[in-house]
Amino acid sequence: MTGTGTAPVTKTVWSRDFRLYFGARTTSMLGDAMLPVALSVGLLSAGHGITGVGYALGAWMAALTLFMLAGGVLADRFTPRRMMVLADVVRLVVQGVMALTFLLGVPDLLTVVVLQFVSGAATALFQPGVASMIPKIATDVQRANGVLRISEALAGVLGPALAGVMVPVFGAGTVFFVYAATYGVSALCLVALRLERASATRHRALTP
Repeated sequence: MTGTGTAPVTKTVWSRDFRLYFGARTTSMLGDAMLPVALSVGLLSAGHGITGVGYALGAWMAALTLFMLAGGVLADRFTPRRMMVLADVVRLVVQGVMALTFLLGVPDLLTVVVLQFVSGAATALFQPGVASMIPKIATDVQRANGVLRISEALAGVLGPALAGVMVPVFGAGTVFFVYAATYGVSALCLVALRLERASATRHRALTP
């Protein structure tokens, strides 16, 4: 019997870092999926009509499109994780302010549009790091991507359903607080990652 003196590295997708990243990605996707329903029902209830909903959602989409390229450039310069954490913190604050505007009375449409534009810009800063983080936190990139795609699909279904149930019962302000909290959870998970250790483990796993 021969031995190399080192234990073989088992390729498992559910490492500590991947679990944290999975939590960050799933909660942020759940928040993104809640936005259209929460915003639409909230603005319609506030009397801003379908036109107001269109302006608010359009501002979010326009900012996402405009700042996507800048997000990639900044991620290359400041590292994807830093940009993702920054984006989550900005969205936490923005959607927290949205919650307060609904809880304190009828929100001003211009305020909502500006806030959603800022939220869309922050989402653009978050997106470039999504794919580039996977090789840093998982030894089996293909399996990790598969698991994340499933979770993203489920979040895309559950988010609108959850918002649709909560808005009539608790009101748009409470739903926006929950929505904001998803970004807080995401930021905490990303901050807790140990990327250097994960990279070393992946290097050992790939070394013959």
